[in-house]
Amino acid sequence: MNKKRIIWTVVLIIVIAGPFYANEWMKYTSLNEKALNQITKNDEVRIDIRRESDSARVSITDKEMVDKILNELSVVELKKESFTEIDGDYRVRIYVNGVNKLSMAVFVDKNYVIISNEGDYKIVNQNNFKKVFEYPNLKWAVSKDNLD
Repeated sequence: MNKKRIIWTVVLIIVIAGPFYANEWMKYTSLNEKALNQITKNDEVRIDIRRESDSARVSITDKEMVDKILNELSVVELKKESFTEIDGDYRVRIYVNGVNKLSMAVFVDKNYVIISNEGDYKIVNQNNFKKVFEYPNLKWAVSKDNLD
């Protein structure tokens, strides 16, 4: 009688807790899963970044620099969360063969990204994501135009 009770208790716990854990697990993803894994070595990639504080822009097409940035971005782990702010510190667009594959607003100090058509995500791993925007050889140009 005790064995049956224990088995039913375990089954009941799994049935009740299973969907909760599955739902929490499904909230985790990465920038690589969202868009970057679709990029192949033969693709022509351009990364446009706008710094919101002064509307400075940079457009990166150098393959070595693009690969360096994509490698940094590919390890960024995310958790789906609600975030109420609209404008980030940076706006990033990644074009593959002339087509916009990824658009996101980045909140560097708050560790959030808003990915267009995907939603709001908290950056959950320790990474060097911020250094992407501080590479010394990026040639920022101040502009009054919007990136949109």
